[in-house]
Amino acid sequence: MAIERKTGQRLLKGRALSVGEVQALFHVCAQDKSVKGSRDAALITVLYGAGLRRSEVVTINLSDWNIVDDCLTVRSLFERYRD
Repeated sequence: MAIERKTGQRLLKGRALSVGEVQALFHVCAQDKSVKGSRDAALITVLYGAGLRRSEVVTINLSDWNIVDDCLTVRSLFERYRD
């Protein structure tokens, strides 16, 4: 007796944010007048502007920014580096 094989559609683990959603995030950051609001806006800028993964953004440290060269080093999956 053979069992019929069924295939389903694989769902994506994440999705891209719409422009409106990104603008809403920046609006919330602007409402927070503390250093955390500025920090969060900077992280969102890097995340969205460079197309980084969430896992890459959470590993960013201040020491990863080279102020002289104005370059940010990002550690990606499997410790690959991106400049």
